[in-house]
Amino acid sequence: MTRRDQITSLLARRAAAREAKDWPHADALREQLAALGVSVRDTKAGQVVMSGLEPTEAEQLRIRINSLSRKLDLEKHRSAFWERQYNRISRQKDVEFRKFAEIAIRAGEWPSLTADDAQTRAETRTADNSTPQPTDDPS
Repeated sequence: MTRRDQITSLLARRAAAREAKDWPHADALREQLAALGVSVRDTKAGQVVMSGLEPTEAEQLRIRINSLSRKLDLEKHRSAFWERQYNRISRQKDVEFRKFAEIAIRAGEWPSLTADDAQTRAETRTADNSTPQPTDDPS
């Protein structure tokens, strides 16, 4: 019987003793586990191995996969945050551009555009995220 099998067996027997409320036997099994270098803590959910039992290769892989999943989730949230920031700033820029265009048109500083043209340009910039080239309409 390997050390891991021995520890697993003692843990199972201890859990059964605790369930049967056989506290002296559970304490004796805890001492045997301590002699093997395994620390056990009792919780409402049951016993928890604190140290002394090295994880198997499969457990190590599971831990690694969980860690990578958390990192991916974090990166996804980070990317979503920056995308929201970009969209917020882009919308703010479009609002400021519309205000500027309205003021320029009212002041006569932008006579080739009407308010509808300024609105159309702002919508075009929002749709394709590029600055439209000004056109000179001779009519």
